[in-house]
Amino acid sequence: MDIMMIERLRTLRCLGINRALFKVIENLGVPVEPGSLLFPILNSAAQNGVPSAEYSKLLMLDVACAEWVRRELPLNLDLQMLCTPSVAPAKASGKLAEIIAGGLLGAVFPTMERIPERKKAQTPDFRLGESIFAEVYCPQESATETAKYNEWVNQNIGPIKVFVSYPLTGSSPLALKYSSNVIIDRAVSGKRDSNQFEAGSENLLWLDLLNGFGASSRDTKPYTSVHNGESTFVKSFGVWHSLYGQQGSSFVHERTDLRYFEQRNIYKQQREGLFRSRHEISGALILLDDGIVLFENPWASTPLSETARKNLKRLTRFKPDMSWFVTPGHPLEDRVDAVLAEIDWLYANPEA
Repeated sequence: MDIMMIERLRTLRCLGINRALFKVIENLGVPVEPGSLLFPILNSAAQNGVPSAEYSKLLMLDVACAEWVRRELPLNLDLQMLCTPSVAPAKASGKLAEIIAGGLLGAVFPTMERIPERKKAQTPDFRLGESIFAEVYCPQESATETAKYNEWVNQNIGPIKVFVSYPLTGSSPLALKYSSNVIIDRAVSGKRDSNQFEAGSENLLWLDLLNGFGASSRDTKPYTSVHNGESTFVKSFGVWHSLYGQQGSSFVHERTDLRYFEQRNIYKQQREGLFRSRHEISGALILLDDGIVLFENPWASTPLSETARKNLKRLTRFKPDMSWFVTPGHPLEDRVDAVLAEIDWLYANPEA
């Protein structure tokens, strides 16, 4: 390992990345090579410090590696994929997501077992006890659209640069006009038609929106607003709607100011939220750059048990204030319906 990389690892250790990750890499004797998935993450985290998304990735990976080591489960081949430039970025990101998910879930459940893939059979990634299963999904940005998006942003000045859509989509130019719908589809498209879950069991979808999307917990809100001068822009990012949303629900074009709101600014959600069509999913855990949120499925055929729910709230960097979970006497479906009605009211014709 070269001197510069050793210095960066020392910097990151001083910032709290000191549980197991770097010790395992050093014991492997595998260099973190330029062009690998881990190389730019280490560099950026060492340069930008704690507030960066790259630091969050390393923190989660470090905590996860400590659990894998504690359980004496092998990590060598997995970490080698993250350090080697010959591994495709999407494949390496998927492996990184799997390591983090397994380690963090293993830290809060008594048992954690990786399930080998079986051809033509349902194979979730992890078993957590006798009847809880977890499937990991790590959607990726569109590289082509990211480049187009950056060019588009650089051509604009003023308030429009303050509140813009994310470069996650793949259908320019409609991505800029209807980005929430495209994000809805991209965030969960890989799980709409594939069934990796066990019928009659508690099934968790681990949705990694950190390693690929780089999303934050604010992006999981049903809608958000931001002030710029005397203007207030509203938008819906689409993550919440990808799970809870209803076909035909209202959105507005990004950068919409309610003072100048017109009905032509409205468009509709094109597809049902995943929870409405996949009742075997008990809930989703969403990994973000500022923590983990839990979205439970109010229509689940096998809801999460109270024991599982209490375990999940012990997850590293869990954010209860941004989560949607079941509480006794307060149906989650009613809360979802109320928010959808609130959005429809917000975007209703003021002259009607």
